[in-house]
Amino acid sequence: TPKLGKVVTISGSVANANEKEIAVWYAQTIGSTKIAAALGYTDNQDTGTTDRTRTAVSASAILKNGLNFTVSYSTEDNKTTVVKSSNTYFKIGWSKGKNNVSLSYGQQEWDGGTFDGTNPSSMAVSYVYDLAKAAEVYASVRVSGADQSGLDDVTGLWIGSRIKWK
Repeated sequence: TPKLGKVVTISGSVANANEKEIAVWYAQTIGSTKIAAALGYTDNQDTGTTDRTRTAVSASAILKNGLNFTVSYSTEDNKTTVVKSSNTYFKIGWSKGKNNVSLSYGQQEWDGGTFDGTNPSSMAVSYVYDLAKAAEVYASVRVSGADQSGLDDVTGLWIGSRIKWK
Protein backbone atom coordinates (compact mmCIF):
# COMPACT_ATOMS: atom_id res chain seq x y z
CA THR A 1 0.00 0.00 0.00
CA PRO A 2 1.93 3.04 -1.20
CA LYS A 3 1.68 6.49 0.34
CA LEU A 4 1.86 9.70 -1.61
CA GLY A 5 3.41 12.12 0.82
CA LYS A 6 2.11 12.08 4.38
CA VAL A 7 -1.61 12.43 3.67
CA VAL A 8 -2.63 10.13 0.77
CA THR A 9 -2.64 6.32 0.71
CA ILE A 10 -3.50 4.19 -2.33
CA SER A 11 -4.31 0.49 -2.41
CA GLY A 12 -5.58 -1.89 -5.04
CA SER A 13 -5.97 -5.52 -5.94
CA VAL A 14 -6.67 -7.84 -8.83
CA ALA A 15 -8.20 -11.17 -7.84
CA ASN A 16 -9.63 -14.30 -9.46
CA ALA A 17 -11.62 -13.77 -12.65
CA ASN A 18 -10.02 -10.35 -13.08
CA GLU A 19 -11.89 -8.69 -10.19
CA LYS A 20 -10.38 -5.26 -9.55
CA GLU A 21 -10.42 -2.89 -6.57
CA ILE A 22 -8.79 0.46 -5.95
CA ALA A 23 -9.04 2.85 -3.01
CA VAL A 24 -7.55 6.22 -2.16
CA TRP A 25 -7.47 7.60 1.41
CA TYR A 26 -6.70 11.14 2.51
CA ALA A 27 -6.13 12.22 6.11
CA GLN A 28 -4.74 15.49 7.41
CA THR A 29 -5.04 17.99 10.20
CA ILE A 30 -5.49 21.54 8.97
CA GLY A 31 -5.12 23.97 11.84
CA SER A 32 -7.12 22.27 14.59
CA THR A 33 -9.53 20.48 12.21
CA LYS A 34 -9.00 16.79 11.45
CA ILE A 35 -10.13 15.77 7.97
CA ALA A 36 -10.36 12.30 6.41
CA ALA A 37 -11.77 11.18 3.07
CA ALA A 38 -11.81 8.03 0.96
CA LEU A 39 -12.76 6.97 -2.55
CA GLY A 40 -13.17 3.37 -3.64
CA TYR A 41 -14.08 1.49 -6.81
CA THR A 42 -14.67 -2.21 -7.44
CA ASP A 43 -15.26 -3.97 -10.73
CA ASN A 44 -16.12 -7.65 -10.87
CA GLN A 45 -17.64 -7.71 -14.34
CA ASP A 46 -15.65 -10.72 -15.46
CA THR A 47 -16.54 -13.22 -12.72
CA GLY A 48 -19.07 -15.11 -14.84
CA THR A 49 -21.90 -14.99 -12.28
CA THR A 50 -21.93 -11.32 -11.33
CA ASP A 51 -21.47 -8.28 -13.53
CA ARG A 52 -21.28 -5.43 -11.01
CA THR A 53 -19.39 -2.21 -10.34
CA ARG A 54 -19.41 -0.15 -7.15
CA THR A 55 -18.13 3.34 -6.40
CA ALA A 56 -18.08 4.95 -2.94
CA VAL A 57 -16.82 8.22 -1.52
CA SER A 58 -16.88 9.50 2.06
CA ALA A 59 -15.50 12.41 4.03
CA SER A 60 -15.39 13.35 7.71
CA ALA A 61 -14.22 16.34 9.70
CA ILE A 62 -13.94 17.03 13.42
CA LEU A 63 -13.47 20.54 14.71
CA LYS A 64 -11.52 21.53 17.81
CA ASN A 65 -14.75 22.12 19.76
CA GLY A 66 -15.88 18.51 19.11
CA LEU A 67 -18.42 19.26 16.38
CA ASN A 68 -18.05 16.62 13.66
CA PHE A 69 -19.53 15.83 10.27
CA THR A 70 -19.61 12.82 7.96
CA VAL A 71 -21.05 12.48 4.47
CA SER A 72 -20.94 9.51 2.10
CA TYR A 73 -22.32 8.50 -1.26
CA SER A 74 -22.12 5.17 -3.08
CA THR A 75 -23.50 3.62 -6.23
CA GLU A 76 -23.83 0.08 -7.48
CA ASP A 77 -24.57 -0.98 -11.04
CA ASN A 78 -25.47 -4.66 -11.17
CA LYS A 79 -25.90 -5.63 -14.82
CA THR A 80 -26.60 -9.28 -13.93
CA THR A 81 -29.82 -8.40 -12.08
CA VAL A 82 -30.41 -5.13 -13.99
CA VAL A 83 -30.40 -3.16 -10.72
CA LYS A 84 -28.86 0.21 -10.05
CA SER A 85 -28.79 1.62 -6.54
CA SER A 86 -27.29 4.51 -4.63
CA ASN A 87 -26.87 5.32 -0.97
CA THR A 88 -26.47 8.77 0.59
CA TYR A 89 -25.57 9.26 4.28
CA PHE A 90 -25.14 12.35 6.47
CA LYS A 91 -24.12 12.58 10.12
CA ILE A 92 -23.55 15.48 12.47
CA GLY A 93 -22.15 14.86 15.91
CA TRP A 94 -20.59 16.45 18.93
CA SER A 95 -17.95 15.08 21.30
CA LYS A 96 -17.13 16.60 24.66
CA GLY A 97 -14.95 14.77 27.15
CA LYS A 98 -16.27 11.22 27.42
CA ASN A 99 -19.65 12.06 25.85
CA ASN A 100 -20.50 11.68 22.16
CA VAL A 101 -23.86 12.32 20.51
CA SER A 102 -24.88 12.22 16.85
CA LEU A 103 -27.81 12.54 14.47
CA SER A 104 -27.64 10.64 11.18
CA TYR A 105 -29.77 10.20 8.08
CA GLY A 106 -29.43 7.72 5.22
CA GLN A 107 -31.38 7.34 1.97
CA GLN A 108 -31.19 4.57 -0.64
CA GLU A 109 -32.58 4.76 -4.15
CA TRP A 110 -33.33 1.62 -6.18
CA ASP A 111 -33.83 1.40 -9.93
CA GLY A 112 -34.90 -2.09 -11.03
CA GLY A 113 -35.19 -5.40 -9.25
CA THR A 114 -37.33 -6.39 -6.27
CA PHE A 115 -36.87 -3.07 -4.44
CA ASP A 116 -37.48 -0.78 -7.46
CA GLY A 117 -38.81 2.57 -6.27
CA THR A 118 -38.98 1.66 -2.56
CA ASN A 119 -36.22 4.15 -1.66
CA PRO A 120 -35.70 3.14 1.98
CA SER A 121 -34.41 5.70 4.48
CA SER A 122 -33.45 5.83 8.13
CA MET A 123 -32.71 8.42 10.80
CA ALA A 124 -30.91 7.79 14.09
CA VAL A 125 -29.97 9.55 17.28
CA SER A 126 -27.00 7.94 19.04
CA TYR A 127 -25.07 8.41 22.27
CA VAL A 128 -21.70 6.91 23.24
CA TYR A 129 -19.99 7.21 26.61
CA ASP A 130 -16.26 6.42 26.77
CA LEU A 131 -15.76 4.39 29.95
CA ALA A 132 -12.04 3.99 29.41
CA LYS A 133 -9.57 4.28 26.54
CA ALA A 134 -10.60 0.87 25.18
CA ALA A 135 -14.20 0.54 26.44
CA GLU A 136 -17.47 2.33 25.74
CA VAL A 137 -21.22 1.96 26.18
CA TYR A 138 -23.74 3.14 23.63
CA ALA A 139 -27.43 3.64 22.92
CA SER A 140 -29.14 4.46 19.64
CA VAL A 141 -32.69 4.88 18.38
CA ARG A 142 -33.23 4.40 14.64
CA VAL A 143 -36.41 4.89 12.60
CA SER A 144 -36.43 3.22 9.18
CA GLY A 145 -39.02 3.32 6.44
CA ALA A 146 -39.60 2.82 2.72
CA ASP A 147 -41.84 4.18 -0.03
CA GLN A 148 -43.92 1.04 -0.31
CA SER A 149 -47.59 0.60 0.52
CA GLY A 150 -48.31 -1.86 3.29
CA LEU A 151 -44.99 -1.24 5.05
CA ASP A 152 -44.91 0.60 8.37
CA ASP A 153 -41.88 2.45 9.66
CA VAL A 154 -39.73 0.40 12.02
CA THR A 155 -38.20 1.86 15.18
CA GLY A 156 -35.24 0.07 16.75
CA LEU A 157 -33.38 0.63 20.02
CA TRP A 158 -29.78 -0.53 20.41
CA ILE A 159 -27.99 -0.57 23.75
CA GLY A 160 -24.63 -2.17 24.30
CA SER A 161 -20.96 -1.96 25.04
CA ARG A 162 -17.78 -2.32 23.05
CA ILE A 163 -14.26 -3.24 23.97
CA LYS A 164 -11.64 -2.07 21.50
CA TRP A 165 -8.72 -4.42 20.94
CA LYS A 166 -5.59 -2.73 19.74
